Amino acid sequence: MPYTKKEKKSNKKLVLIIAIVVTSIILAASGVFAYMMYQNDQEAQAVAAIEALPRIVVPEGHFTLTDAAPAELQKNKKTITLRAGVDLYTDVNADQATLEAEVDKVIKDIKSLDFNGIILDTRLNDSVVFASSALTSTPIDLLSIILPKALESELTVSVIYNLTGVKNIDGELIESYIPYANRQTIIDGLSELARYEIESVGLENYYTQKNGESFAEYQSYGSAGDYQTRLKDNVNSIIDEVISQAKLIKGTLPIGLNVSSVWANATTIEGGSPTKSDFEALTDGYADTKALVEAGMVDFIDVNIPTATKNTAVGFKTAVGWWGGICKTNAIPMYVTHSGESATSKTLPAWNGIDELGHQVLFASTSGNYYGSSFTGLSHLASDPEGSTAYLLKYFEGAIKEEDMLQDLKVISPTKQTTQTYEESIQFKMKYDPNAEVFLNGTKVEASSLGGASVWIPLDVGMNEIKMEHKGDTTTYKVERKIVIFSEVTPVGSMKVAGSSTIELTALAYKGSKISATINGTTIQLTEGGGGEDNDVESIYRVFQGTYTVPQGKTTEQSLGTVSYYGNYQGIYTGSATGATITIDKIADAVDPDTATGQVFTHATVTSRYANTYPFNTAGGYPQAIEYQLPQGTQDIVVSQNGDYLNLRSGKTIMRQTATLQDIPFAGNNPIAGMTVGVEGNDTVIRATMGWQSPFSINLSPYANYSTTMSKQNYFFNADTVTILLDYGTTLAPENFSGDMSSSPIFSGITHERVKNPTTGIWQYQITLPLRQTGRYYGAHATWENNTLVLKFNHPPTSTGSLSGVKIAVDAGHGGTDTGNLAGRDSIEKEVNLTMSFLLQATLQSLGAEVVMIRESDVFVPNPSKVDKAEAYGCDLYIAVHQNSSTHTAAYGAQTYYNAPFSQPLAQYIQASMNTVVPDSKWNYWNGSQGSFNFVVTRERQFPSVLVECGFLSNHEDEARLLDPYYQQTLMDAVAQGIVNYYAAYN
Repeated sequence: MPYTKKEKKSNKKLVLIIAIVVTSIILAASGVFAYMMYQNDQEAQAVAAIEALPRIVVPEGHFTLTDAAPAELQKNKKTITLRAGVDLYTDVNADQATLEAEVDKVIKDIKSLDFNGIILDTRLNDSVVFASSALTSTPIDLLSIILPKALESELTVSVIYNLTGVKNIDGELIESYIPYANRQTIIDGLSELARYEIESVGLENYYTQKNGESFAEYQSYGSAGDYQTRLKDNVNSIIDEVISQAKLIKGTLPIGLNVSSVWANATTIEGGSPTKSDFEALTDGYADTKALVEAGMVDFIDVNIPTATKNTAVGFKTAVGWWGGICKTNAIPMYVTHSGESATSKTLPAWNGIDELGHQVLFASTSGNYYGSSFTGLSHLASDPEGSTAYLLKYFEGAIKEEDMLQDLKVISPTKQTTQTYEESIQFKMKYDPNAEVFLNGTKVEASSLGGASVWIPLDVGMNEIKMEHKGDTTTYKVERKIVIFSEVTPVGSMKVAGSSTIELTALAYKGSKISATINGTTIQLTEGGGGEDNDVESIYRVFQGTYTVPQGKTTEQSLGTVSYYGNYQGIYTGSATGATITIDKIADAVDPDTATGQVFTHATVTSRYANTYPFNTAGGYPQAIEYQLPQGTQDIVVSQNGDYLNLRSGKTIMRQTATLQDIPFAGNNPIAGMTVGVEGNDTVIRATMGWQSPFSINLSPYANYSTTMSKQNYFFNADTVTILLDYGTTLAPENFSGDMSSSPIFSGITHERVKNPTTGIWQYQITLPLRQTGRYYGAHATWENNTLVLKFNHPPTSTGSLSGVKIAVDAGHGGTDTGNLAGRDSIEKEVNLTMSFLLQATLQSLGAEVVMIRESDVFVPNPSKVDKAEAYGCDLYIAVHQNSSTHTAAYGAQTYYNAPFSQPLAQYIQASMNTVVPDSKWNYWNGSQGSFNFVVTRERQFPSVLVECGFLSNHEDEARLLDPYYQQTLMDAVAQGIVNYYAAYN
């Protein structure tokens, strides 16, 4: 192995050690008898008898050292350690050609790994694989074959020289204890090896042990000091003498020491490593390797650490860190030998990660004075077990970040390994090393660039086992899927309703269930609809709806009992829930507007911005965009209450919470003092001045195929007429009407007359407005200015291709504590929404639009406040920007939702424009039977409003696109173009 020039140490330490050796040589005693005593546990007495004898010191100058300095060290070495008999020369009788072929293959494999050197163990069984006159050699000189081939392939060659375990030229085995007589043989062998063009030599197999031979020699030399000290002195002096003599032959040859991973455990001796090794070099091999390093006797050390980082006795990081500290303190270069054959071993659990060798190199490189690594087990590494070699090479190339390699699998959700859910799938969100594969139940997980992933796992009802594998570690999660049929039902509590009322029976229940309700002996089957107000299309709970019309009222109250809900899922799981207790109110006196003027009745006055209206005498259910809202200040008689709902004399029903009640005289039929029509700015405006703020309605016709009972439906808007009905309205005198519709871009004319409603029996003033083009209607804002009803109908832009004069609200969905969905690997919905909303704002402004942002930072804005802000701004359009999520991993693409019928064309054009950017898919609900969802922000009647789901964060490909700034801009440009196309289609 190559090494750098080190500072030459003083010879005084060397001479002292040599003196100890010579002292021991001159000591003598009767070896056989004492050894028998030792074997019979009587060593203590023998040692005590000789401990008092003085040591003999040999004068300085016993050995002469060359002044030549070792060759310069090379750093960043990546070498393969080859063992004869294992990696090559597997047949001791092999001929030259066979060995040549073996060497060629080995070098080819090493080069394929992009390593830069070879370390050859020169021992094969008890022979050496180089030519020697001192030691027994193999029939063929393997080293002379390897050297030229390696050098030609630009590979350095270093060798391991064994001080024991080989035979001398006479065939005598040099065993664990090297007597003085064999020292010269060892020196001669190393001297012969030094004449090859090798880069360095690492000494190995120098450990000794207590045996008869060593004890006999100990006593024969006079036994100065204890037996164990004698063994340590012998090892250290042999190493020093071997190195010194070899330097006389080739002073530039770096000679180092191959050391075991543990010098001594800290529990054995102070200063040892915090390990629990069964073998300690100091106490089991009697080699004070630490002292040799501290004395500067070697040019380098090569630490052989065959254990893994997770080994509990001798962890790799612990061992290499201890040796690195010793080498750094003493300025001795450190190389490390790793057990490559153990990579991803199934029989060695601590080795099961494909990143284990990478971890070892990382820990070695940061331990102190690290110069490089060598790996045993070439054939195993060349086979790239489970990708572990490829992983190591990527780390060497700098293609793997240290923080990634140190990132083990971390599951962010679920937070517990045993959990329960009522969902049909569960999301596993995790961080992990993106350079290593993760498997969930045997299926590979796609890694993100940030080392994270989000995967939805479908669940069977009952207990599910989910196994996660990463870098050799397996973790099992247990998820129990439970079924609860009902989430909630309405109405609840005690409820008094008017006779003949229609009650909306609603259950939020497990999708796919069969739900029914029983009231007064009648069973009603509820029909599954959409996701309701939570804007969650993918929720496992869906809205089930049905209606029940109560019997006619009588002169006394009637009890109908309690509504009971029943449900079952797949005929196996059942559930029940209790709804409201229903009482039919006694018949109230009829209110005739023509004769009741001045009489005191309970009136409702709308106090909210707008009060949603419902079909008359109904209770429960969702407000429908087909029914226009009543603006603040509108007033009417309350004829009955259905629980939380108020039935008004005009034939409308509103929620109790949107109005105040007071007993006041009825103002009677409402005189219309005047009406003006015409264009004001970017609106067609109708102003009707009346005696009091009575109810009214705005109807679009025809309403083909539009359901008022379901919370989701698909609708194609084709209205050609707008009809306004002013409740209680009297005849308008011709002289009190002024203006015309000739300049209106949306209405082609106006007619008006007094009519009587056949259902309610009240007079109404009807205003009929034909649309210039079928389906060309953009909503209307309604307010009271004192007793003047002001209706402002929105206009399209004045020029094709522009949005000049159009006011658009852009709503970045969620925000603040409401994060939105977290199904993405690297994204949070609220953040993506805000980023894309700003891009949409800029594009719309560039087209001439005025834009109000519902939120401009990470704050939470309640849904009602969102539409309030848009209404206050006088918006012409409302665009909510969201990102979708699905338990179906295949779900992808953009979706556009609407609710109000006249918002359908806007949704259509936006969707068509986005389809040019991202391919259309079955997940675009707008194209199927579920296009219209009754979401809070899409049911406005004042302006067209849509909710755009830009893509599925739960789909990795979609998420990658949605996080790409170019794609974000492109998609928002498409949304803006869809708006332009929407307006241009009718110009």
